[in-house]
Amino acid sequence: MFGKAIELSPKHAEAWHNKGAALHDLGRYDDALAAYDRAIELDPSRDNTWVNKAVTLGKLGRRDEVLAALDKALEIYPTNSDTWIDKGVALANHDRSEEALATFDKAMEYNPSKPNLVRAWVSKTIPLVQLGRRKEALAAVDKAVQEGLNPDKGKEMKRSIEAAASRR
Repeated sequence: MFGKAIELSPKHAEAWHNKGAALHDLGRYDDALAAYDRAIELDPSRDNTWVNKAVTLGKLGRRDEVLAALDKALEIYPTNSDTWIDKGVALANHDRSEEALATFDKAMEYNPSKPNLVRAWVSKTIPLVQLGRRKEALAAVDKAVQEGLNPDKGKEMKRSIEAAASRR
């Protein structure tokens, strides 16, 4: 399907983006990355292509490049709370926990809607656990439950946090 769209209009960035998404879903990450790169070459102003590229880079284990792609997406759309959350997770994966916490706060500031707040509070538990701040991590789970996280999922998260704290 995307092949035909690209054949008819090889300079159509959205078709290349969509091809990248389809290839990513198939687990063909190298091919997906090439499609995203082509989409970016044609239209570097699409923040969602940069975000999808970051996710694909993560699947390929190219962690250092993930942050650069997310930063590019945030240059284009600096108030995209989902991208701020993605960046916070990437920072936590780089053991940059304090920076991660700040990005989750920024995400909540830019979009205080319930689904976003749930995702931000849940994600915030990662760096809090990394920093050994168990009580704050548990409080973040409580906030996520208040915003709509399934209470059973919240209990499961709290057990995981307690288990992680006992291993420290």
